Amino acid sequence: RDKQQELVTQSLIPLYKKSIPPNLLVYGKPGTGKTLVVKKVLNQIQNRVDKNSYRIKIVITNAKEQSNLYNVLVDLGRQLGLKPKKTPDDKLWLPNTGLSISEVFNRILYIIEKNKINSVFVIDEIDHLAKLVDKTGKDILYSITRANLKLKNGSLSLIGISNDVRFKEELDPRVISTLSEEELVFPAYQTNEIKEILEDRVPLAFEENTVTSGALNLCASMACREHGDARRAIKLLD
Repeated sequence: RDKQQELVTQSLIPLYKKSIPPNLLVYGKPGTGKTLVVKKVLNQIQNRVDKNSYRIKIVITNAKEQSNLYNVLVDLGRQLGLKPKKTPDDKLWLPNTGLSISEVFNRILYIIEKNKINSVFVIDEIDHLAKLVDKTGKDILYSITRANLKLKNGSLSLIGISNDVRFKEELDPRVISTLSEEELVFPAYQTNEIKEILEDRVPLAFEENTVTSGALNLCASMACREHGDARRAIKLLD
């Protein structure tokens, strides 16, 4: 995934220059390395900018693992430092229930502004977030993409990761242009690429000489037929 890693890095280069990167949508079938590559690039950027005293905060959530829109926002807010219990500053308090969606998001913006945080929101399974938005009628995606118009100190940029290239078709047209300023598609792994992944994993999971080359070829071939899913190959091998 060297090419994809380079493209993600290029999209996020503004962070090195103390600027706001464009919002990025990353697509690909399950098991094509999307989340892994994004996290790897962000960790590299985090380590580098920390040395230059430029404060960024990477917050990551999986929308599919949350039961509702409120919980998605609470997860993001907690990572930014909003507290579950009351604080002297009420706007730094984010209870697990009881606030409106708009108030929760306002408190997220408040802590970004107060602490001058240059935040990068990584929302895995962002297509599921779009479904939660549709259920509530509260278009938080629109609010996220417009956040920097409200922020004077700090910033908010978004990386959305999705298995579904077509999920944008259901979004409000006002959101689409700013949500997907840049897009990147991860193609399915080829058989030889899956085999290389398995070869890297074998020494970590098995004793020497217990897995044959034929077994690796078989697992890689079967996984390649299933949309090039590397996770499927690892499960077959295990």
